[in-house]
Amino acid sequence: MNPYFKFFEPPKTPNLLKWSQDNICLREGEKFRPYEYQKEILECLTPGFKTASGAKIHTVVLLKSARVGRNAIIGCATSYFCQGKYQGNQLLIESNADLAKNLIREDLQHVWRNSTISHVLKDTVDNTGKASLLHKTYGSNYLTVVSATDANALRMKTIHRLFMDEVSGFPISSKSEGDPIELAKVRQLTIPDRICYLGSTPLFTETCRITQAFQEGDQRGFRVLCPSCNKKTTIEFEHLVYINDDPETTKWQCPICNDLIPYSEQAKMVASGKWYATKKGVPGIASFRIWSGYTPHHSTTWPRIIEQHLISEKSQDQEKIRVFQKEWLGRPYQLPKENEEKDGQALIPFLDQSYKFNTLPSKVKFLTIGVDVQSDELHFAVYGFSDDYHHFSETGNGDLRMHRLLLLERQV
Repeated sequence: MNPYFKFFEPPKTPNLLKWSQDNICLREGEKFRPYEYQKEILECLTPGFKTASGAKIHTVVLLKSARVGRNAIIGCATSYFCQGKYQGNQLLIESNADLAKNLIREDLQHVWRNSTISHVLKDTVDNTGKASLLHKTYGSNYLTVVSATDANALRMKTIHRLFMDEVSGFPISSKSEGDPIELAKVRQLTIPDRICYLGSTPLFTETCRITQAFQEGDQRGFRVLCPSCNKKTTIEFEHLVYINDDPETTKWQCPICNDLIPYSEQAKMVASGKWYATKKGVPGIASFRIWSGYTPHHSTTWPRIIEQHLISEKSQDQEKIRVFQKEWLGRPYQLPKENEEKDGQALIPFLDQSYKFNTLPSKVKFLTIGVDVQSDELHFAVYGFSDDYHHFSETGNGDLRMHRLLLLERQV
């Protein structure tokens, strides 16, 4: 091509990372400056982005703890897809309706209003004449936020950009119509440059959706340079050491040279970091794991992490230990063997899959019902009791094969 003609070529569309740095303000007047570990995640969410091996990315998985900047990632991506070359219909799915509203009201609206797409994104009006919080339009396209329990919303028309947040809390079936994750993915099958994001803190080891999605991807870890030996390694909780149960003595011990590194070096270490895939031969799925040990927040420093660890361990309270595992470490929780029967989610693989709903075993003589009323739906569960004092329920103390018979959960 004649070099003079290059002046008439349209400008190239910047990738999501570059565009976000130029156009996003998380707060008024404050430009978005991503953490080092956020940068490659944002790049992978750009349609057509390829790995070093040449594979085109279509799915990004983020297995995370709390406080790692997930809202900023979703805010930047949804803004990016409202304009330019890659705009298209967007669907953002939360595990329930209340979380969907809170995500928009408390996080994403601030990003949208303080970015350059504020004049593009328009409110729609509901039947009462009020502006809809969960449905926006831009040009001929739309951005809709729905609950994973809303089967009708998951039957929407073609979706170009799909965001599924806190997927570990998604129900197994959306109103008995199937897995909401798979229902949503079907809406993207005809889109060659589709983008699908799944993110969540983990739940239980046996049934954790985000852990399974991470394992199906290329399983990337964020490696940093040790200030002592200059070798690359990941920051792991097991490498945080302390003296006499004193969190303020916490340091990171390099697993390569064994030198002790103070928290004052953490920011420099993270700035030197880079993602590395640990699983080969997974075209199209980039999966990332990040936890609070990498974040710059004053509330998640290495001493504060150890402080929370000591509190949860000394309490011997499995619920506190569970919260520490998933919210601070970003790891799924393994139920102790003596407590395995206490959680319904962990029992799902053991249920009798041959059971037909709306039938009762002959042992059941008495039924009770519990109803949970939410803003947009009702959940109710029926429990049965026999005359030999067996109680069949989610936590169950009878035959595990009977759980499915009595767990008649519905969503209407």
